[in-house]
Amino acid sequence: MKFKNVFLEEEEASKWGTYFVKKYPDHKIRLGQMVRWTGMTINTEQTIFVKVAHVNREDPHDIDLFYFWHGYLFSVKARQIWGENGLEAWDLKYLIAYPTLDYVNILNLSEELTQFQEQILQDFKAAMIVYGRKGIGVAGYEKLDPPLPHIQIRVEGKVY
Repeated sequence: MKFKNVFLEEEEASKWGTYFVKKYPDHKIRLGQMVRWTGMTINTEQTIFVKVAHVNREDPHDIDLFYFWHGYLFSVKARQIWGENGLEAWDLKYLIAYPTLDYVNILNLSEELTQFQEQILQDFKAAMIVYGRKGIGVAGYEKLDPPLPHIQIRVEGKVY
C-alpha cells in the first residue's frame, strides 16, 4: 500500500470536513469547524489517512491524530519515543473509534472492527512510516520529513 504526504486544495479539504460532519453530527464542531482537513498522509485509494489533530505545546512528543481507515474515523493519542538515531517509535496511548469515543481501553474498537484489529494497526504503521516525524500540515512543507521505514508502533506491549 502506497502512502504520500499531501496538501489538499481547499475545495477537496472541505469535502472531508463535510463528510465527517454528516457522518458524526455529534462531533461537528470538532470535525468540521475546528479542523482543516488540508495536510494528511494518505494512500493512493484515499481509503486510509493520518492527520495531526493536536500537538501538546508543553510536551511536543504527545500528539493527537485522526486516523481514517476504510470509512471509520479514529482518535489516536500517541507519544513519540526518541533514541540515539532519532524517532524510534510511536507509543499509542489510545486508538478509539468515532462516534463513541469511549476512553476505557487503549484500543477501543466496536465488535464490528475487533476482527480487523491487526490490519488496522498494520495499516496505521504503513501510514506512519511515510508520516515521518511531523507529517504535513501547512502548504509549502510537503517535504518536511523523509519516510522512517524502521519506525515501530507500540500498543499494549506489542510492537508493529
